[in-house]
Amino acid sequence: MASTLRAAHIDTVVLVGVSTSGCVRATAVDAMQHGFVPLVVREAVADRAAGPHEASLSDLQAKYAEVISEADAVAYLSEDR
Repeated sequence: MASTLRAAHIDTVVLVGVSTSGCVRATAVDAMQHGFVPLVVREAVADRAAGPHEASLSDLQAKYAEVISEADAVAYLSEDR
């Protein structure tokens, strides 16, 4: 997928989904390791319990991704590029 995104001149991925501590985190780490900027939309991710969810968001913000609001994601996606 990384080569397909690069060929399309995409440098950022917007992440939404479930299992913040699993799939979302793994995808953010993979995106970062492939040179993309991962943006995790706070209101569009979830986990089975609030504790692991919030801990994962904090860790993602500290190390791997930008955790952004839904409003910021919509604004970002609305920008002309």
